[in-house]
Amino acid sequence: MDLGNDSIPKLVRQIAIPASVGMFFNTMYNVVDTFWAGQLSPEALAALSLSLIPFIGLLAVGIGLGQGASALISNALGAEDDDQASRLMAQALSLAFVVSTVVVALGLVVTPFLYRGMGASGEYLELSLDYMNWLIYGSGAFIFAFVINSGLNAQGDTKSYRNALICGFFANVILDPLFLFGWGPFPALGLEGIAISTVLIELGVVTYLSVKLLSSKLGGNLSTRKFSLQVKLIVDLVKQGFPASLSILFISLNFYVILHFISDFGKTSVAAYGVSTRIVQVMLLPSIGLNTAALSLTGFNFGANNLERVNQTWRTCFNYSLLLTAFGGIFLFCFPEFLLKLFTDSEEIIEVGPTLLRVEAVLLTAYTTIFLGTSVLQGLKKPMFGMILSIYRLIVAPVIFFWLFSDLLGYGLNGIWAGIFLTTASGALITWFYLKRTLINVTSVQQ
Repeated sequence: MDLGNDSIPKLVRQIAIPASVGMFFNTMYNVVDTFWAGQLSPEALAALSLSLIPFIGLLAVGIGLGQGASALISNALGAEDDDQASRLMAQALSLAFVVSTVVVALGLVVTPFLYRGMGASGEYLELSLDYMNWLIYGSGAFIFAFVINSGLNAQGDTKSYRNALICGFFANVILDPLFLFGWGPFPALGLEGIAISTVLIELGVVTYLSVKLLSSKLGGNLSTRKFSLQVKLIVDLVKQGFPASLSILFISLNFYVILHFISDFGKTSVAAYGVSTRIVQVMLLPSIGLNTAALSLTGFNFGANNLERVNQTWRTCFNYSLLLTAFGGIFLFCFPEFLLKLFTDSEEIIEVGPTLLRVEAVLLTAYTTIFLGTSVLQGLKKPMFGMILSIYRLIVAPVIFFWLFSDLLGYGLNGIWAGIFLTTASGALITWFYLKRTLINVTSVQQ
């Protein structure tokens, strides 16, 4: 695979399809967790929904570090500086170790306060913390997986992570009910069993990805001396990854804001939002791989100073995303009740969920515009836009719109759904115009 010379549409397919398949199985992994939690009780489903907030927050630094490392490593590879690329990889791994330690400490302290702030108490709070604490202890495995995979993605390898996620899914199908209900020597662990299964599988993923990285050209250039602290490279990684980390952290805060407003309508509404969110994630899966392709190809060709291929990457990925979200949006809009019934038989949840799912169906293209645009800008070494957009789209605008439509105008849950629509649609428009202007500017500078 030649990221600098092969046909862009061909490269997009070669990178995006394995990544999308891998993310499909990763999301189906979460779907399996949701299904088995639904077999326990609505409270277990609500506890699973609450976990989205601290878990995404805990992983935010790791995900951002991975995205920043991928952009810088691909830039170095595009400039044919293999030594610099391997140094960046080594420093990213060293930084991942430090990040993992901090994340565990913060997670154990902050999570109880978050849950209480969202109205969890008594048995509901205890159930939620029992599940989340296992994920906090295992968060280092997730962070290392993101960072190691960034080195593979920078080389155009999305198949390794795909293979790991596929194996993880099938392992989860077996381990979830085994730990949940117990069998033979295995005790019934309830909701905690789902978390334990997740941590064990992620450790296996890290082991597999480590082997694949070490067997690649980038991994072959790693040496012990490259892991010693290099302040400049650490600063570069932090500058590139920190805005992306904050953007992902804002996703966690966005869940907090949404659930803060939704919790006023009871645990059924919280559970309905959690199930609906996972369904939307499935619908976005076919286009998620395009984000990886956009970042890898933009970073490599920007490093090689070939901006025509950067423009072609954006156009190709966006056109593919339009096609994919059109089919997903139609299906989601027409059959929301059917999709909800796959996860729960609660009549209350099935009654609340369809309105949100229909709103999300209309927004699928807006989501992909935001994700693709920020990926291209990350590859252009402009990560600050994603952070600034996230402050607006995930924090400021939702608080204003939710309060306006839900509380002040009295539309209740429908007011929250309206706020989600307005914030996402406006975010997509901002992304579109900013990216177009940026591409014009960097092309003018090259000329």
